[in-house]
Amino acid sequence: MDEIIRLANGSRARSVLVIIDCCFSGNMGNVSANQGGQHAQAQLREGMTILAASRASEPSLEVGGQGVFTELVVGALKGGAANVRGRVSAASIYGYVEAALGGWDQRPIYKSHAKQFDSVRECEPLIADDLLRRIPEFFPASDHVYMLDPTFEENNVRCATAHNVSIFKILKKYQIAGLLENHSGRDFYWTAEQSGGVYLTQLGQFYWRLASNERI
Repeated sequence: MDEIIRLANGSRARSVLVIIDCCFSGNMGNVSANQGGQHAQAQLREGMTILAASRASEPSLEVGGQGVFTELVVGALKGGAANVRGRVSAASIYGYVEAALGGWDQRPIYKSHAKQFDSVRECEPLIADDLLRRIPEFFPASDHVYMLDPTFEENNVRCATAHNVSIFKILKKYQIAGLLENHSGRDFYWTAEQSGGVYLTQLGQFYWRLASNERI
């Protein structure tokens, strides 16, 4: 473990991620790895992150010849830990694995001296960046309520308009991505038929701020 850390700390790469699945892997990166202990001090250079399968005093469990931690990490990389934009970071991998290991007698360890969350993998996004940039177009303020009516509902052949139907399809994509909601909790089609409003969720307000500040 000390040799791997020495090589990683000496790397010229701007960002280094070490993922280790073995017994007592939480020792990795400690100043005195052989001593272990819950309060050991980690020594990582800037830009380095460690994801370890277990605490310094714990074994790393296997099921069917495969590490439980490794299987979860693979699932996270395949999209389980991806955000709305499809980006998987070391921190999101840890959050995914830590939550999934709740029923196991094993706790993963996350150690980082990174100043930003670099993407480890790019997956299929829930919603494209060009649509995220358009959020302020429909919501001039983060707490704005966008009102719908029957002209937005495609199946309403009596009064639906092509312009509003195209907007409605965008709003549905926002809803599927968890960015929009309504008071009733019912489908947006009912909201349109009943001339109700939709508004940004907390996650939607986060992306509204990013889009408003041209950070997407």
